[in-house]
Amino acid sequence: MPTQLQIAPTLAEFFGVRLNPKPQARPIEQILKYFRSHDHDPQVLGFVVIDSLDSQFYSEFADELKTIHGLAEQDERDELDELDELDELGGLLLECETVSSHTTPAVASILTGLPPEAHGILTSKDEGKSGVRSVLE
Repeated sequence: MPTQLQIAPTLAEFFGVRLNPKPQARPIEQILKYFRSHDHDPQVLGFVVIDSLDSQFYSEFADELKTIHGLAEQDERDELDELDELDELGGLLLECETVSSHTTPAVASILTGLPPEAHGILTSKDEGKSGVRSVLE
């Protein structure tokens, strides 16, 4: 299973962004393969993180989460690493291993590719205090 630390390196490689410091985590190859298999670059990239919504809870309540589920609908095989599970909108649902049980450091890790001890955001009080740039910057 991919980890949250692999998301920033994946986006950085596809969009040609240099992360500094460079994360040790490797990009997620199946996502890069999907991105590169399309005729055009995406104009918009939506990234949704919902606090405390693990994959089991998501699966159980997918009907109530129709808007999000519509963006990342899976087929019945339920194997997340298959590229043909992408719907017509081009959405992808990816289950990743978390690096923190707290939202703020986990999101910082998603955007930097670094573990909390490396980016320095350990609680919500640390927001804006890290000198590490994210993939969005």
